[in-house]
Amino acid sequence: MEDHYSAKVAVVYVFNLIVGAGALALPLAFAETGWVLGIIALIVLAIMSFITATFMVEAMSIANAVTSWQRDISQLDADGIEKIREISASQQLPINTETTALLGGDAGFHVSDPRYRIIQKMEMGQMSKLFFGPVGIKLFYLSLALYLYGDLAIYAAAVPKSLTLVTCMNLEDTPTNATEHKDYCFKHFTKEAMYRIYVLVFALVVGPFVFFNLGKTKYLQFMTTLFRWIAFILMIVLALYHIVRHNGTGNVTTFDITKLPTFFGVAVYSFMCQHSLPSILTPTRQKKYLSRVLVTSFSLVSGFYLLLATTAVFYFPKNKIEDLYTLNFLKEWKGFAYFLALFPVFTLSTSFPIIGITLRENIKSIFLKEGGSFSPFVDRFIFPLVTVLPPFGIAIITQNVELLVGVTGSYAGSLIQYVVPAMLVYYGRRKAKELFGIYTNAHRSMFRQPIWIMFVIVWTILCLILVTTKYMLDLFVKKH
Repeated sequence: MEDHYSAKVAVVYVFNLIVGAGALALPLAFAETGWVLGIIALIVLAIMSFITATFMVEAMSIANAVTSWQRDISQLDADGIEKIREISASQQLPINTETTALLGGDAGFHVSDPRYRIIQKMEMGQMSKLFFGPVGIKLFYLSLALYLYGDLAIYAAAVPKSLTLVTCMNLEDTPTNATEHKDYCFKHFTKEAMYRIYVLVFALVVGPFVFFNLGKTKYLQFMTTLFRWIAFILMIVLALYHIVRHNGTGNVTTFDITKLPTFFGVAVYSFMCQHSLPSILTPTRQKKYLSRVLVTSFSLVSGFYLLLATTAVFYFPKNKIEDLYTLNFLKEWKGFAYFLALFPVFTLSTSFPIIGITLRENIKSIFLKEGGSFSPFVDRFIFPLVTVLPPFGIAIITQNVELLVGVTGSYAGSLIQYVVPAMLVYYGRRKAKELFGIYTNAHRSMFRQPIWIMFVIVWTILCLILVTTKYMLDLFVKKH
């Protein structure tokens, strides 16, 4: 059994889960959008992600109730099942004080059904199998696979890009021509070539781990979390130090709506947590505080992102902010410069095998027929190969991390962050009413009205139309 922890510890875990690689691409997108529009958009996107996070908690509780029901009726005959259905539909359960406190005394929701207690960890995939039909299950795994592919492509580009700039930033063996200097790492050897060599090295070193099973250890989590916090705090402190010393830029964009679609994708990716909430929230001891955990976590993350992005905007000129923000500090004291430049290398390299193995298993779920199996060759060689080749292929083609983050967040990220939680809670409620007759769930989302589900879906569709239109216009302009 997993160790249980307090609601305060859960806040830290959710915060650490959300603040990841996406935050490194956020300052550039924020600067291009403009700090005024960026603040507004960031807050709105934080609220949208929070809404679907509450959907996930409700879906988890329904999944626990349905699983408990299925376990109980598996031991009964048809007459016993029908009798339980009749009791569930007519029985008025006693008022639960914990539920009343959680729901804030909202009329009509005082009655709590103990079946909705969140005891068993129910992952997104498990819930999709409980609530969706065969087509819905396949679509879920396809969406998750696309998101994980994007994740791996971002890592496969970010690590070699950081290594290239660290390798090349102090080399003097470069062409004497000033125009050529910025493009070369060694004499007659370009930075682009160096980057691609590092992509291949990264693939050869980290890629093979996807062919095996690898567990994430507690000590690895601790070290990467500590490393991440030191890096982010150091970037904020350094930017503030230069702003206070009046070394900041005076050329700051306030509002550029044409850049909003790109910001949308980056921000969605930066707030991604829904797929991992079951693993973090289920072990929390005081389940009545789960809503507070989410409110606190999203508030802290939003404040942290705003601090990181605004200090970047007011220190660095817009055209000087890198798509990996850590690379903006290469001219600082060498100790800081190397530490920040290598930050993505250590943290993303340790995560790559874990995400790769997760993707490998999800790809299997898409193609595996019920009761079927794969041959050892397909299982141990073909699926791992299909997992690692596309991300590294994309990284060879482009090292534009902002583009990769934007596309991943806009499309696959939107499906996982918005559409899947909305559909899980919609079909979960239907399932609960079908089985139990009445629906008295203490963990019901504060956005409980059906209109909120429709709002999330419509919001997602409109945003995807906006993003797609922007990308198509950019392609048209480049061609002409």
